[in-house]
Amino acid sequence: MMVLVGWLVALVAVGLILGIVGFGLTGQLARLRRAVSALRSDVQPRALDLIAQLPGQTSSERPGAEHRRNDEG
Repeated sequence: MMVLVGWLVALVAVGLILGIVGFGLTGQLARLRRAVSALRSDVQPRALDLIAQLPGQTSSERPGAEHRRNDEG
């Protein structure tokens, strides 16, 4: 009987610990999602503006891999 009570106490303790860790992990993941969303909304317009300002070739001017010769880099 004492062994059964000991096992029940151990299971409750483990369940409590796992619940606390899971709750904390869930909160941290929610905080990380909010931070990534804020970063993305802050950086994305600036990155698109910088990309639009880059001088470069259009995709029609660049030869694709299927149009390159084998001895080209």
